[in-house]
Amino acid sequence: MESVASLLRSLHDNAVPDPAYRPVADHITYLFDSSRKLYEWNPDLVELVSPELYERSHELAMRLAAEASPTVLLHGDLTPVNVLDGGAERGLVAIDPAPCLGDPAFDAIDLVFWRADDADTIATRAEQLAPAIGADPGRLLDWCAAFAGMVALEIAERSGGSREQVEPFLALAARV
Repeated sequence: MESVASLLRSLHDNAVPDPAYRPVADHITYLFDSSRKLYEWNPDLVELVSPELYERSHELAMRLAAEASPTVLLHGDLTPVNVLDGGAERGLVAIDPAPCLGDPAFDAIDLVFWRADDADTIATRAEQLAPAIGADPGRLLDWCAAFAGMVALEIAERSGGSREQVEPFLALAARV
């Protein structure tokens, strides 16, 4: 957790939030529009993640993006596949950014979700990580809840609709 917090702090503390970058709200719209196409490709997914839940999740993400918060230059795509181990000297290194401006808690979402087996694990991680990156734990958990429906949809599509794999994310998304 400390390595992840260190990576996030270094990304957010050392970058200049140039107004030329798009706001995180634009990035959120892109992400939700892209994942919504999974319903077209596999209509059975509506049985696991209802379109209503998906839309409520999108609305929450947009509300969070609109609320006043510190604004930093975000990586924008800080998934575990975009984090490399730079060794003892460098620590974790982020690659392949989708830069945008917004709430620093946004970049932590996928890292909090990584290999989580239940909603309690996600909540515990948010509580531990948020203070280490200068974020409010409740707000980070709200960001996670906003994206949990999308993540459940993507996992269901990849896993062939495995309810077991999507259950932690559906439980969290139910908060929306």
